[in-house]
Amino acid sequence: MTSPGNFLVEPKGLPERTGPAGRSDPAERLSFGPSSGSSPADQFDGPVARRAAPGDNPNDGPASAGSQNRQRAGRRAVGPISRVDSVGFGGALAWTIGGAILPGLGLLRAKRRWAGISALVLTVAAVAGLVYLSQHRQVVFNFLARADWLRLAALGLALLAVAWSALCVVTYYCLAPRGLVVGQRLMAAALVLCLTLGLSMPLAVGVRYTVAQANLLSAVFGDELIQSVTLPTFTPGTAGDPWANTPRVNILLLGYDRGLSLGRTESQGGLTDTIMVASIDTKTGNTVLTSLPRNTARMPFPPDSPLRDKFPRGWYNGYDSDNLEWMLNTMYHNLPRLVKDDIIGPTANLGADAVKLSVGQALGIKIDYYILVNIDGATDLIDAIGGITININKRIPTDFGWLEPGPDQHLNGTDAVQYARSRKADDDYHRMARQRCVINAIVRQADMATILTRYEAIATAGSQLVRTDLPATMLPALLELALRVRDGSLTGMQFTSGENGFRSGNPDFDLMAERFAEAIAASTAPAPAPDPSTSATPLDPTQPDPGPVDPAPATSAPSNMSDTQNMTDFCAYNP
Repeated sequence: MTSPGNFLVEPKGLPERTGPAGRSDPAERLSFGPSSGSSPADQFDGPVARRAAPGDNPNDGPASAGSQNRQRAGRRAVGPISRVDSVGFGGALAWTIGGAILPGLGLLRAKRRWAGISALVLTVAAVAGLVYLSQHRQVVFNFLARADWLRLAALGLALLAVAWSALCVVTYYCLAPRGLVVGQRLMAAALVLCLTLGLSMPLAVGVRYTVAQANLLSAVFGDELIQSVTLPTFTPGTAGDPWANTPRVNILLLGYDRGLSLGRTESQGGLTDTIMVASIDTKTGNTVLTSLPRNTARMPFPPDSPLRDKFPRGWYNGYDSDNLEWMLNTMYHNLPRLVKDDIIGPTANLGADAVKLSVGQALGIKIDYYILVNIDGATDLIDAIGGITININKRIPTDFGWLEPGPDQHLNGTDAVQYARSRKADDDYHRMARQRCVINAIVRQADMATILTRYEAIATAGSQLVRTDLPATMLPALLELALRVRDGSLTGMQFTSGENGFRSGNPDFDLMAERFAEAIAASTAPAPAPDPSTSATPLDPTQPDPGPVDPAPATSAPSNMSDTQNMTDFCAYNP
């Protein structure tokens, strides 16, 4: 046979060596390898030992193959050895996790240098891009305003999820040891599966949100350029501020109620029972939100508008200011049926443009854009943001029962809409006040975390209930403005018949414009500086106590501003 030292031992004629007791020494009989200080031939007599030739044993292959087989057998005897030296099973798992966190890191350890370097370079470029976008949000807003770009981004996110998951699998394969037992293989498979799911699921959510945003843009804004003579010319500012050239923007908010639950038929059309104007300071975000009663009569039109020639006395039949078909809330539906479609020129929504012109003339401003909200669908939007929390100061009857009074009442979409629409217990003016409180709650409570976690539902609800003449190209600027509005102050005011000179049947429109201008001026005025004469100063211990100081008499707000109030105070709990 062949000895471990590759010597062929021929025991024939070999004298048996004995130990001290005359017994044969097994250690010496089994010592076939070279000993210290002697050559292999010295262990045996003459021709007894010689180096074996490759062909002496028919079971042996070439010398190199036999050596490789013995090396593999030796490694299997020690335990699993990685394809990469000195990694082992635990190291392979650890480097796979590191490669999932920092793509390319595990491949570099596996000595796949080009693949690892390429993955690292792409990762660093992606991180640098995210850092850049975090510091240039207007670029992000421009991107979010393009439906085609968003759909391409959704495809890119899907491909990224596949590539990143595949990279995890390849990284572990390059590092995995051979000869693993079943338990180790199952552990490795579970780890790689968890890593791929952990990486792909957030990207899948990103795909869903991106597609939802693209669908929202297509549903609300469409692909065609909106044509309307009432739209202003918007010139974006420079130096990163899109509103630098537009100090103020006025937006008409219409709550469109088809009234199907109240017995109105399809042929009767819907009523814009909610008419509000949001006048926004584009620099500070401070906003004045005013409501006009739905039963306001004789609504005027601008002198240079063809509607003024058609309705010289305003939106009025000429003899009955109490006729319900000639109130402000009917103009959106009824006016287009009485005039030619092109009476004012190009328009995508004659009813909305007519209301814009009329309300702007009544308040002494120019209405820039309108947003029409389907009240019947507002339930879904409020549910999408998780409901709203408001203060209920009195018991409110609804179609389904009662809303009980109390502070910080959390309402779902159905209850919130019932709270805003109910007029069974009080008049339209209390109803308008509640509507402003609902809008205030939505603005304040729809924070960034809520929008991100519920965006798909918000986008779906928004696409079903909003119509507007805002161009899609304006979206980046509007997103920037929305952030300023969230951080600014919100002032509410309303016109109540019989108070401050306002009569809904025969309004004084010059007085209305004056009051609205005062509300805007008050919202933009800087906070008054403290009076040095009334500020606290240290007392001189050497001087006698001057005694209490009479406070200055309080000054009341002007009478024509008594119904203007900060919305946070106005909607506070005060039963």
